[in-house]
Amino acid sequence: MATLGDVTLAVLDRNMRGNYDIAPCQQYREYVGGSVYYDGAETFGNEYLKVIGKDGYTGALKTADDTESGTPVKGKIAACSKAQTLVIPKNSNSEMYEASWKFIRWAAGPDGQKILAQTGVVPNQTSVSFSDDYLKTRTDINLYARSLTAVGGDIGDWAYFQNGNWVKDWSGDFNDEVRFGNMAFADFFTNKKSAAETAINGMKIVIKGRY
Repeated sequence: MATLGDVTLAVLDRNMRGNYDIAPCQQYREYVGGSVYYDGAETFGNEYLKVIGKDGYTGALKTADDTESGTPVKGKIAACSKAQTLVIPKNSNSEMYEASWKFIRWAAGPDGQKILAQTGVVPNQTSVSFSDDYLKTRTDINLYARSLTAVGGDIGDWAYFQNGNWVKDWSGDFNDEVRFGNMAFADFFTNKKSAAETAINGMKIVIKGRY
């Protein structure tokens, strides 16, 4: 099991096509009665996932007020993502602007995305990405999981700023050390908490062009 970026995933797909699958994006959830049981001491080595339909376990989500109509206790599906875009250059021929814009609207709309879906790329239209036509494009991997992850995809926090300075004092240790298991969270917080808080507290965020 691995968490991969788009470039690494493309290499994996070329070399291991049909010999791997995609899991849904991680999401915090709490289940009625818990989702695990223990065979022996309550340690990770003795921990097992409950199976839906076995021993009366239904896999129902716990709710905030413990009623069926209450708010489910779960987090938001979220992931850092990248997207392909079509643009009209500022110095392009003004006489072709309207035609270019009409093409972009078509290409980014349902009809254009249905054609893109044939390549296996996740369409930007959920009506297409969750349609049978797209989900049956490939039978060797879980395209539903890929579409579900795409819905929660967004730009990374550093992308809100032109130079990304607010993360540079601490992101290296987090991405290169903590993420790969070479540094404990406790050590990261000890070394970088002050720098991160200072950077965040000194930022004024203005979001432009986000819808």
